[in-house]
Amino acid sequence: EADWPDAARIDAHIRGLEALPSPDAPFPRFPAWMWRNRAVEDLMARLRAFNEEVQDPAREVGFYGLDLYSLPSSIDAVEAFARQHDPATLEEVRRRYGCLAPYAEDPAAYGAMARGAEADTCAADVTSVVDEVLGAQLQEVGTSDRALFDAFMNARVVAASEAYYRAMYEGGAASWNLRDTHMFDTLKRILEARGEGAKAIIWAHNSHIGDARATGMGAMGQINLGQLAREEWGQEAVLIGFGTDRGTVTAATAWDGAPETMEVISSLPESWGAMMREAGPDRFFLDLRAAEGPLTEALAAERNERYIGVLYMRQTELPSHYIPSAIGQEYDAYIWLEETQAVEPVPLEEIEALPEEHPFAL
Repeated sequence: EADWPDAARIDAHIRGLEALPSPDAPFPRFPAWMWRNRAVEDLMARLRAFNEEVQDPAREVGFYGLDLYSLPSSIDAVEAFARQHDPATLEEVRRRYGCLAPYAEDPAAYGAMARGAEADTCAADVTSVVDEVLGAQLQEVGTSDRALFDAFMNARVVAASEAYYRAMYEGGAASWNLRDTHMFDTLKRILEARGEGAKAIIWAHNSHIGDARATGMGAMGQINLGQLAREEWGQEAVLIGFGTDRGTVTAATAWDGAPETMEVISSLPESWGAMMREAGPDRFFLDLRAAEGPLTEALAAERNERYIGVLYMRQTELPSHYIPSAIGQEYDAYIWLEETQAVEPVPLEEIEALPEEHPFAL
C-alpha cells in the first residue's frame, strides 16, 4: 500500500543497486511514519541480507508499491526516463502530461475542475503515454529492461491517479473501487514481470486485504484487493487478517496532522475483538479454512470488526472504526495479538544524517 516511486527506492536499497530509480526524496506524502520507522528499517536490513546470499538476481526479493497517490513524482519519473533513455519522446511525453501538470501538486483541484459532464479532462492524454509511448517499447523488449518497466509502471500510476481524482467527486464507491482495482492490476503486472512461480506478500490494511463481500463494505458497493485476488486465484490467494484488543498505536487525529502515540481503547462489547479477548489466549493464529463445527458457525456470524488506520478518532470509536463483518468468509486466516505496541518513527535527526541514496533520506 505504498506509492510506486517511493517503494522503488527501498527495492534498489535491498538489492544493493547504485542507480536510484528517482532523484526525488522518497515518502514525502503523509503519513511518513508508516515507512520511516524502526519496523521497516529492520525489514529492509533483513531483506538486503537475504538478497546478498542469492546468486541469481532474478531470484532476489523485491519491494514494490501498489498505490496511486504519487502523481507529481510519477510524472517526473516518466519524464526522467524519456530524457535519459529516449530523448526523442521527451517532448511528446511533456505535451501529453501538460494538461495535468498544473494540478500535479494539488490533484484534488483537478478532480473538482473535471467533475462537470462538459469539462475537458486529461484522461486521453495521460492514458496514451501508457498505451502508445511506453507500451509499444515494453512489448518489444519485455520486462527485462528494468528502467523501462519502472517508467511504464509510473505512467500507469499517472493514468490511474487522474481517473481516481475525477472519481472522488462522483461519490459512492467509485474512487475506492478504482484504487483497489489499480492495486490489483499492479500486483498482476509485478507477478508477470517476476516470471513463472513468483509469489508475493501484500502488506496493506485489513480493509484492503479481507474479502469486501463479507463486510459492510460490500453492501456499500465496494470491492477490494482481497476480493479480486480470491476471484482471480482462488485457494492460491491466502487472505490474512490481524486484530488487537488494546495497546498503543502511532496515528494522527486529522489528515496531515502530527503523529501521536495513542492508547488503543479495548474492543467494544459484542465485537470480534471482544470475542477474541474473551476466548482466553493472548495471542493465536486461527486457520479459518480448517474451521469446522461450532467454530464455523460462530465465525459465519456478523459482528463489528475494528479497523484502525493512519487516523484514530477515539471520541467516535464506533462510527469511525467499526464495520460489520463475517471474518470466517472475510479471511483465510486470522492473527490475534491481544496487546500491541505502536511503531516507533525514526527521529528526524537520524534521517537528516542519512546519505541521499538511503530510502528514508529527505
